[in-house]
Amino acid sequence: MTKKWQLDTYCLKIILTMTAKNEPVRFNELSRMLNPDKDFPDMQDSTLSDHLKHLVENGYVKRKEEIVEHKPRITYGLNFKKIEKIRSFAETRKELLQFYVKNAEVFHSLPVNEQVQRILHSVVMMRLHRISAVIDFKLDPHSWEKNFLVNGWTWSLRGLLWAEAWLINKAVTDEKYRKEVFEEINKLTGEKA
Repeated sequence: MTKKWQLDTYCLKIILTMTAKNEPVRFNELSRMLNPDKDFPDMQDSTLSDHLKHLVENGYVKRKEEIVEHKPRITYGLNFKKIEKIRSFAETRKELLQFYVKNAEVFHSLPVNEQVQRILHSVVMMRLHRISAVIDFKLDPHSWEKNFLVNGWTWSLRGLLWAEAWLINKAVTDEKYRKEVFEEINKLTGEKA
């Protein structure tokens, strides 16, 4: 009896990396992009090769072979028809993060009450997306795609921590700003100072 393959953290890392690239990649390029980090184990080329084969066999990744200048050229791209929700998630997440990075200066120049309200709004919107993903996953706990979305929205919340960290650091170093932040938080939470 042969061992049944399952999508694991290696597969997740490959798909996340390919989603970020958003275009077909060659093996060596993908290997370079898969830098080790604290959330995932190191991935050797042999492991990448095995997992790419698995992802191709199961329809998550498309393998394209062509001849370019008399040499074979193989690229790998995500099959978004198979994982449409992941594509939608990736696009929404990318738009949100790009908006905040692009508008960091604008954010810094806003009045304190608007800064606090924007952080609150962003966190609430991402939490609502995550709640929806968790409900879908609990209805179909064997769905790898739904598990991916739950984890993806969880990671997205971490991506917004830059605004929160900036606000906290400024509040620690600027007493007037700190008082305004506390006033706004107390107003929003209904607490008294």
